[in-house]
Amino acid sequence: MRSKIKRSAENNPFRVSKFESLKWLPHTIDLKKVFEIWGNNNFRGQIIGNHGAGKSTLAKKLQRFAEAKGFECIFLFANAQSQRPDFKTWKKNLKAVNENSLVIFDSISHASLWRKRQLLKLHPKSLFLLHKEIKKMPIICTLAPNAEILTKLAKELAGEEASILLQRCGGPQVLLQRHNANLRECFFELYKIWLNPNFTEV
Repeated sequence: MRSKIKRSAENNPFRVSKFESLKWLPHTIDLKKVFEIWGNNNFRGQIIGNHGAGKSTLAKKLQRFAEAKGFECIFLFANAQSQRPDFKTWKKNLKAVNENSLVIFDSISHASLWRKRQLLKLHPKSLFLLHKEIKKMPIICTLAPNAEILTKLAKELAGEEASILLQRCGGPQVLLQRHNANLRECFFELYKIWLNPNFTEV
């Protein structure tokens, strides 16, 4: 007999700290090819994808790949408390790095177009991780989770119960379509259903 699960936010398998700790990439990603595309564009470009699409995971792998090839590669990310870019610190860091260094900007979607252009002027060999593309900037890679990925990650978080929860959402494909392939929003709906069996997304 299955023991009853205490339903609380604290032990919800879909809480933010749980799903943000997931590390994954689509199996079709060829890291060497992505790095070559970046290099062929003079190391200037963007990786596009919604929340949870795997942008940061891919970027960190690219950083290690670049460093293994002898490049200096700097990863700049948002303030851990505010989840917002710290432009003052970023600019200070950019002035200190070599002009041939590669720089990866995480959480850059929060910046205005003017800010993004300013950062590119300071250091053109940059990779932006974005939700929406910047026109006239090379797209290095676009990431979008599919139903198979969503199911796999949900099972990593909630075990076999994930299958039941996904079906209550209409299935993984319907869930992805409803939230425009945004994994963060998909997991938030699963969070509410796990916590409240009577919850229904409108």
